[in-house]
Amino acid sequence: MLTVTALLTTPDENNCNRPLFAAKDIKPFYLQHCPEIFPQNNRGMFGSIANIFSGPKYDGKHLHSIINEKLGEPRLRSTLTNLRNTDCPWNARLSDICIGSSAAPTYLPAHRFKNHDREFNLVDGGVAANNPVIEDNPDFLSIKPMDYQPMDHYRRFLVISLGTGSPKLKLYDADMAAKWGTLGWLIHGDSTPLVDVFMQASGDMVDIHLSVVFRALRSEENYLRIQGDTLTAAEASVDISTKENSEKLVHFGENLLKKPVTWVNLETGQAEEIKNCGPDATNEKALIKYGKTCKCTTLLC
Repeated sequence: MLTVTALLTTPDENNCNRPLFAAKDIKPFYLQHCPEIFPQNNRGMFGSIANIFSGPKYDGKHLHSIINEKLGEPRLRSTLTNLRNTDCPWNARLSDICIGSSAAPTYLPAHRFKNHDREFNLVDGGVAANNPVIEDNPDFLSIKPMDYQPMDHYRRFLVISLGTGSPKLKLYDADMAAKWGTLGWLIHGDSTPLVDVFMQASGDMVDIHLSVVFRALRSEENYLRIQGDTLTAAEASVDISTKENSEKLVHFGENLLKKPVTWVNLETGQAEEIKNCGPDATNEKALIKYGKTCKCTTLLC
């Protein structure tokens, strides 16, 4: 998602007030380049076992090439919106940031670069914050539990959190995992259970936390979480980039817009349709409403 954000906020060199990519250009970009980033000849059990001893599943060469080509030299400070702290040494090249944030362990190589007098050694931030909405918003971090603030103060926060989908059927269960040793946790078919568990747990905890916070502040309508949970195992995979699977994901996303807005059930952790909101309370309508409301600051994660 960070690469999407960078493409939408990096200024066009021919018009510094306009972004490098329009939103409509993102889908074709991924459909074109994902098959080269994740070539399918690397898939399969034997390929996965070989990669334990030989390095990550993919070399990342095409990913690095296309990100450097598209983003070039602009740095974090040059983005069209306020994304993050841009003081030195954090004001790094957007291309380095995106390559580092894409370096999912076991799939793509870690990324090292220097910025001013500091060296960065990065892997995909999803291992720590798969849903980084709180970490990315200094206004959230500035709220102290004992501070008194009028209730209206908190209603100025508007959060749109876009998930990447999760499988309908759970890939693993306790009976299955009970039989795994080190190798089993690292490889199960074409997936990496240990990485999957850490990343999903990290994202789910943030989603539940935000749901609790916004309900406590009586501002539930200010938190919109769009996340589909009916993907097949193939559709939910990190790296199945076939034309057929990519087209299914596009179709899934388009259908998700038509689905009702959901909230997290705090007891089960599952997303549930909001009752008594009427037939027009869809994700698409909610996004349009939020877009009209956002005249100052919107957090997209």
